[in-house]
Amino acid sequence: MNYDFSKKVAPLRYLMAKGLNNNGKTNTLNPHFVKIQDLAFEAFKDLGFQRGESKSITNKKHLSKELFVKQKILKLREQAIELSRANNELLDDINIKKQALEQVIQDIASLETQLGSLRNQISNIHSLKGDVLTVLEQGTEQKLREFIEKKLAPAIGEAPETSLYRGIMRSI
Repeated sequence: MNYDFSKKVAPLRYLMAKGLNNNGKTNTLNPHFVKIQDLAFEAFKDLGFQRGESKSITNKKHLSKELFVKQKILKLREQAIELSRANNELLDDINIKKQALEQVIQDIASLETQLGSLRNQISNIHSLKGDVLTVLEQGTEQKLREFIEKKLAPAIGEAPETSLYRGIMRSI
């Protein structure tokens, strides 16, 4: 790429000279290469490329390849450690949320069981209501006593020896 076989010369060879500045001293930067970098930046800036700062402005010395690679490796290790820490925090959060979810699922199952029990109780109450209305329509004391002994007292959990059962029977 940098050799013209017909003229047997490397064209960029003539661009290698830094030249002299206005004071007659050698330029710190090669103006030809500065121009090439400016042109490359103009061509690629729409793709997100950025032009770096000039060495004459920053006064930074170039690192050797070995030091540059070591710095990159250190930065990547630091990033890996940070990502690992963030990953562990997220895993802890996931475990906490899983435990909370399991507790909520258990609570829902318990509440569904209670709901089923309450529905059964409501159904029994409706059935007893119908039976009470039937007994009251018949109007006999004997049928009312039988109903209380056989259906009402056991439905509300009363036995013949309890005070509620005795109170009901006395009032009749």
